[in-house]
Amino acid sequence: MILILKIIKQCLLTVSFFVCKNLSKTILLFFIIVKKRKMDKDIVLKAIAFVEHPSINATLKDLGILSKVDVDGDTVVAEFSFPFANIPIKDALIGPVQILAASFGFQFKHTERVMTEEEKKRFLEIEHANWKSGNACSC
Repeated sequence: MILILKIIKQCLLTVSFFVCKNLSKTILLFFIIVKKRKMDKDIVLKAIAFVEHPSINATLKDLGILSKVDVDGDTVVAEFSFPFANIPIKDALIGPVQILAASFGFQFKHTERVMTEEEKKRFLEIEHANWKSGNACSC
């Protein structure tokens, strides 16, 4: 709620809305996007922190998939760490972060790598504890 109030306070131009899921509940968060004006670095990073895995009730950041994210000038720079090579849903994991960055007026660059064994173990523990019922394990 505080994030939304900060965004509203900074908005002066046309707005559009982005819908995002939050953890185990479906919560609609309306991120106000300002056209022709860059949003504050902290706000875009907080918004990206809410991006959730489509099959796991956890954020990409909590899972370790979004292992690094920062803003360098007008570009969001992210590192995605996957538990295995050739993840079939990697575009579905990277896409929402890219869309959020663009929505806030930032360019987007990313790198990809495979998780270390320790990172993979942590990911699998969180995955198994938070799997959304009815979905096949896709990573």
